[in-house]
Amino acid sequence: NQLATRFGKAAFGILLFQDLAVVPLLVVTPILAGGGQGLASALFSASLKAGMALSSIAFAGRVLVNPLF
Repeated sequence: NQLATRFGKAAFGILLFQDLAVVPLLVVTPILAGGGQGLASALFSASLKAGMALSSIAFAGRVLVNPLF
């Protein structure tokens, strides 16, 4: 198991940080593009989209995929 090594832990930490750093950049990009939205509106829109995505993934996992396994 390479994840238990020092190198594996460092690589996992870097990859996790990169994944988490993308979220604020995706929220800020429309604001910088001059879409006319404020920060609060962009955060609300991103939260709503994330909620819808997570809800659909949870629904698909429990209702559609669960009977297959």
